Amino acid sequence: MWMPKVSIILPVFNVSNYIRKCLISIIEQKGFKDYEVIIVNDGTEDDSIDKIIDLIDFYNNIKLINKSNGGVGQARNIGISRSIGQYILFVDSDDWLEKDMIYTMYKRAVNTNSEIVICGANKAYEDNSIEKMELGNLPRDSFPKDEVIKTFLNRNFLIGNFLWNKLIKRDLLVSNNIFFPEKQDFGEDALIVLKTLFYANKIAIVQQQLYNYLQRNGSITKGDLKKEAIFIKNLHRMKKFLLEKQLLEKYKVEFRNYELRIFLNINGRASRNLWSEDAVFLKKIVKNEIQSIKFKKVVFGNSIDYKTKFKFLLYKIKLDNAAYYFLQKFLSGNLHTNKVISKKEKKWVR
Repeated sequence: MWMPKVSIILPVFNVSNYIRKCLISIIEQKGFKDYEVIIVNDGTEDDSIDKIIDLIDFYNNIKLINKSNGGVGQARNIGISRSIGQYILFVDSDDWLEKDMIYTMYKRAVNTNSEIVICGANKAYEDNSIEKMELGNLPRDSFPKDEVIKTFLNRNFLIGNFLWNKLIKRDLLVSNNIFFPEKQDFGEDALIVLKTLFYANKIAIVQQQLYNYLQRNGSITKGDLKKEAIFIKNLHRMKKFLLEKQLLEKYKVEFRNYELRIFLNINGRASRNLWSEDAVFLKKIVKNEIQSIKFKKVVFGNSIDYKTKFKFLLYKIKLDNAAYYFLQKFLSGNLHTNKVISKKEKKWVR
């Protein structure tokens, strides 16, 4: 029986305009063909599957699983259960891979005997511009988990926020019962990342931008504000996990800084919709959560960056919403991204 080295799990739901480009980027990987692709059709309501059915029929390493709509978490869990690869890569169906991503990451995993490999990425826009998302000034190619968890909680964007730039050993997920919440379609990655980092013995880094993360137009709307509350719920779950593993005291400073940044970012996004009921609701939640964080420890402490201190100070002096929003926008550049805007066009087989 063929046992592929890597299983690529690809949930599909209403991505007709993007799915073919995504799948072709997987099929056209260079230097490495020992992988399977598990496409989980999560009850898509458009012609996404029709757009790729010829590829599914042609390549014998592609599996198609059809199911009724149950959310991306459920689709990923089904993909894990049906996978037979040594490592797993989760791919979002509107994104695409650089042509040497799987080869580069699998080679690094084998050479360093790592259970997780993390790579850099590009934030891609629909006008064909890109923004490099870098892993920061990490001095080595592999790290013990304690150091990586601290980096995660110190809000390294690519280490903490996403799964799609991580090659993860399948046994790490299955043996530690790491599966996705099935009633949540948004914001679940951070908790899963924290769990995998905790259980991994060795983690490797690839600095190259090997994954392209599409930012669709109009991704932030008033209706999306309700989803922001899920981030707070996930913070509570992360805190519970750290408590259960007796790690909260060890990472107390890092976790306090992590949750403070989340709260301030949510408050900033709520301030963009000044008269929305959802925004008022969110700001009340943030107020309740943030009141236990001591002013002096944030403003005069050495562990928090100046940008976060300034946002916290603005919040505490109750700057009016409009002014807060514009200052928040001015300060919104991510510390771990290096903006390189270019008209980088790629032609894909359609």
